[in-house]
Amino acid sequence: MHSAVSTGASFAILVVAVGFSFYYVGANPPEIPAEPWVGVTGAVLVTPELANAIGLREARGILIISVEPESPADKAGLVGGNTPLEIEGGRIFVGGDVVLNINGNPIFGQEDISKSMQGKKVGDSVKFTISRNGVISDVFVILEPKP
Repeated sequence: MHSAVSTGASFAILVVAVGFSFYYVGANPPEIPAEPWVGVTGAVLVTPELANAIGLREARGILIISVEPESPADKAGLVGGNTPLEIEGGRIFVGGDVVLNINGNPIFGQEDISKSMQGKKVGDSVKFTISRNGVISDVFVILEPKP
């Protein structure tokens, strides 16, 4: 059984421990990591119709429509579209880079993009394998904090 003294002592220890925890969190809030940013402001998944229209052999990847000025993508040299094209009932700008792989992972859909970027943080280098005017090359983007 607990005596009044032992129960009081246990309660006092608990208050001190909990009080310290609140003080610690309050005085030193945990840092929330900045969200990493690439700076591609417009992109569409390459469908079979789009692949045919822009001369790709297979329907995969994402076509970059626009790149935010001074963004990590811009600094790495990724290029957005500049030629309007009517396709699939809409108008998009083509002529931009087509991202085929991210960090070696082929891109067939949104889930592939998410999987390839999972766990990346500000300062990480991400390898984009792109097709630009039919030439395949690698571009390295250094992730920056999202503005």
